[in-house]
Amino acid sequence: TLTKYDICAAECVATTEVGHSAQYVDVAFGWVWVTDCKAGQLIRVDVTTNEVTGRVNIPGCPSDMVLAQETIWLALPDLPGLMEIDPITGEAVSTILTDDAPMSMGIGSMWIGFYGYIMWILEDISRIGEVLLMDLNYESKSVEGKVNTIGGDPVIGEFLSDPAGGDEP
Repeated sequence: TLTKYDICAAECVATTEVGHSAQYVDVAFGWVWVTDCKAGQLIRVDVTTNEVTGRVNIPGCPSDMVLAQETIWLALPDLPGLMEIDPITGEAVSTILTDDAPMSMGIGSMWIGFYGYIMWILEDISRIGEVLLMDLNYESKSVEGKVNTIGGDPVIGEFLSDPAGGDEP
């Protein structure tokens, strides 16, 4: 469920059934957006009526969701890649396929965090259709471990030891 609170009154004002699960929740473009990993869906909820107004099937569970510049970007490790969704139509308008599973994103020139490196695309990526990441103009930098956050904050690289006890992270 998605629960809406009136902070001033300190009370619950609405509860909306969204699906099987709710991982990422964000508000943009006049709607609340919720990812349901169990159903493989991105769900749109009207902020005024609290009703589900749309469902978009997505391939797997996103590792991150960014709502900016009138579009929705999902990092989808199972794809692996990034998917751009039009918030009005619910259609996937762009897909960027990657060799590695994307972990996190940030909008600007599009920052993408992977395990062991961070990459940024140096061109406008809006409405590009389906492309391979290597087809785009990009730069990357190695980091130790998984990139946990980008969103305007310093990039955090987490060093994870090899469970088998080897030297490789």
